Amino acid sequence: MDERGLDVLSLTTPSLHDLGPDSVELARCANDAVAEAIAHHPDRFQALATLPVGMPDEAALELELCVRTLGCKGTMLCGHVGHRNLDHTDLLPIFQSAAALKAAILLHPERRRRQSETPTTPGSAP
Repeated sequence: MDERGLDVLSLTTPSLHDLGPDSVELARCANDAVAEAIAHHPDRFQALATLPVGMPDEAALELELCVRTLGCKGTMLCGHVGHRNLDHTDLLPIFQSAAALKAAILLHPERRRRQSETPTTPGSAP
């Protein structure tokens, strides 16, 4: 960091947009690991919370925990969750939580794959 002239680095991990109920525990583990790294160098690192975005109510609670307890500055979201864009009413709890906490939301410019871009394994149909 010093070599590149960076004073503070924000640590992020991908939000867990489409993993279902398993994403709640995965998010908690990721956030705890990042918080531990920050604890070693709090003057050099900050964090954006990893959220189980496919489970909006749980994501809102995780964001609150991360901001209030772990010191996260906000979260990072991609442009869609499964078939839902971020303006879908199902996702409102996440935005309400962020607004109440005055937490930042970084929007990652991920785009949806077209059917022709869907990865396949050798021998499988696209």
